[in-house]
Amino acid sequence: MSYPLAVLLRVRALRQDKALAALCAAEARLAEARRDLREAKRLHEEFLAWLAGEEERRYEEIMGRDMTLEDVDEFKRGLCAIRGREAAFLERILRARKHVQDCEEALARAKTRLLEAQRATLKIEEHRARWQVLANKEAERREEVELEDFHPAPPQGLGAREAA
Repeated sequence: MSYPLAVLLRVRALRQDKALAALCAAEARLAEARRDLREAKRLHEEFLAWLAGEEERRYEEIMGRDMTLEDVDEFKRGLCAIRGREAAFLERILRARKHVQDCEEALARAKTRLLEAQRATLKIEEHRARWQVLANKEAERREEVELEDFHPAPPQGLGAREAA
């Protein structure tokens, strides 16, 4: 006799497999998001190092020169412009951090769904085990009843005449 809830067990196993695949995908997305964050930080650090060198170079360029107020204002605007580019790097870092946080939350949800799917599958598997024990006991009982109902046929033929 086949298990009556076999189809349900198969569906639950498929859901569990799907939840496991989603968990693996979430882990991969989180790893990628963390790499992006590290890269954004690295690029920002490179920019800061370049910025320090660029400011130093620009100051050395104007040292000892006679400059008008307009030239000084132009110099300051140039420094502000290159410093302003840092905002793009900081924005990228913030977006990368937010993406990491979103991926961590998605990973937590995927873990929860996997646990729920595993519990649901386990519940049906436990039911199947109990059902199998009962089915085996029922089969044994039927065999015993069949053996109890078995009565050997009376002897017939030559051997029956001699016995009489």
